[in-house]
Order: sequence, then C-alpha cells, then structure tokens
Amino acid sequence: MSDPVSTWRMTRRALAAEAARVVALLRDVTEPPPRPAGQVWGVSELAAHLSHGWMILPALARGDEDPLRELVGSTSFRHPSELGALTQRAVEADPERDPVVLADRIETAASSYLSSCRDSDVDQVQPWLASGVRVPMPLFSAHLLNETVLHGLDLARAAGRPWQVDPAHASLALHEFLVPIIRELPGDVVDVGAARARVVMEFRLRRAGRLRLRLEDGGLHVDDPAAPGRVDVRIGTDPATLLMFLWNRQSLGRVLMRGRAVVWGRAPWRAVRMKRAVALP
Repeated sequence: MSDPVSTWRMTRRALAAEAARVVALLRDVTEPPPRPAGQVWGVSELAAHLSHGWMILPALARGDEDPLRELVGSTSFRHPSELGALTQRAVEADPERDPVVLADRIETAASSYLSSCRDSDVDQVQPWLASGVRVPMPLFSAHLLNETVLHGLDLARAAGRPWQVDPAHASLALHEFLVPIIRELPGDVVDVGAARARVVMEFRLRRAGRLRLRLEDGGLHVDDPAAPGRVDVRIGTDPATLLMFLWNRQSLGRVLMRGRAVVWGRAPWRAVRMKRAVALP
C-alpha cells in the first residue's frame, strides 16, 4: 500500500493531467453548441462551474474562505442538498461565458495550486465545504480531481466530443475523495426516506481493489471489504464506470446492457434500493 505522500503525489499528477485535458477541450470549443435539451447547463455554464471549484477548493486549502463567501454568500453548507442551489446561483452571478477565457481561468488556478502543494503539508488539516468538517490537505486535491474528471465528461458530452474517463484517475477520486467524505458525512449523503432497510453492496474493481458500502440506520457507511459479514449484492466493474454510476452519469441498467458490469449475490435487486437512497449531489 502506498504511503500518504506517494498517494498524494499520484493524485496531483492525475489532477494536472485532467486539468490539461479540460483546458484543451475548452480551447477547442470556440463556438459552444446550443445547450442540450433538458439540461440546465451547457458548455459555458459547466466551464464556469468547474472554474469556481478551482477557485474555491485551493483557497480553502490555504485557509481562505473569502472566495467561497464571494461566490455563494456563505463560508460553508450544512447539508449537501444545499449545493445545487448554491452552485446554480454562483454560475448565474458569473457573467463569463467564453470557453477560452474560462479555460485560462482553470489553467491559471491549476498551475498556482499544484505548484503550492508541499509534501510536508500531508498531515495538515483545513476546514472543508461542510460546516464543522476539517480534512487533510490531500483531500482537496482528490476533490478537485473528482470534480475535474466528472465535469470533463460533462463538458465533452455537452460539446458532442468523445471522452474517456481514465480508470486510474477514477480510482483515486473514489478512494481518496468519495470514501473519506462518506465517512465524514455518513447520514448526509442518504435520502432518509429511501434508506429504510439494511443493504450491503460490494464493488470489485478491476485493478483497484474492493469497496464495500453499507446502508443502515439512515446512513451510508464504508466497511472493510475483508471483514466477515453478509453482503447482499456484489458488482464487478471498473473504477471509471463506478464513479459515473455513483455520481448519476450512468444508470445501472445502461451499465449492465453495455456489459460494463456484472451483478451477483444473495439479493442483487437491492442494488436499486441502495442507489435510490444514495443522494450524491
């Protein structure tokens, strides 16, 4: 297993690569296509939103809350369900819609942030977005990676361009951002009304180990996949597919029809119950 510094270095290399991909994509979209039917955001709005992440998260890592306050009028949120309205308001308040200008904004922020990261800060903690939650410095890099990977995909789809999510980068986003945040916010990422029954789901990820999630007591928990205990459903897939599934970029049915996952276990239908209960913003 990699030590924390080595893992953080891998995350930063992945982050630099993903930021460069997104910047190149945006600079190539000189005339954004019309916003896709049924979508709130097109290329320009998505790019503005991603640029806000690159403004806010590095600032929080420095201990500076001012950019967050300026963008959304608050220094934190109390529940992830607030994020949608906050980010929508921030995008509406930002007049910039030129993809090339937004690409420059992201590139400048990425260069500044990555050059400021110091291995010696690996154990330093700073307040994160959620009220009362403090996280180590590497999590800010992993959060940025998660945002850049997902919104890179969103941007490519909105622009009508081909795009592949790198499984290794998706694995880092899963293990270094999503898993720690679920541990910090076990009850906040669950729709309580849909979380009435216990469900244990294990993901067997190609070249990325295993991940076991347990829905119980109105919360979502991360369990040791090597520990004994009942598992209701197992899904074999790759990290990129899982990341897109958990963040609502692909449905389970679509994933299965395309042969990108296999499902088995004592109660495989409970995968649907788990997914309905997990309310990632």
